[in-house]
Amino acid sequence: MSIDRKTREADAEVLETYFEKYPDVPKETILKQHMLSLGHWFSDAALDAAAGVGEILSLVLVRSRAHVGI
Repeated sequence: MSIDRKTREADAEVLETYFEKYPDVPKETILKQHMLSLGHWFSDAALDAAAGVGEILSLVLVRSRAHVGI
């Protein structure tokens, strides 16, 4: 399944809007909620494995924004 450029840009814009609107909420929480709203789900094992990866998540988001030209 391919995700087109407009979809990636829209997702990045939505996330950026929430990051700015709720600066006290961890970005991981906002991203998780966004992913859940898109129909993705996370097992307990996946959540445990991902605990403490906030810095990696931030890097991924920065690279993602650069990829779509935001």
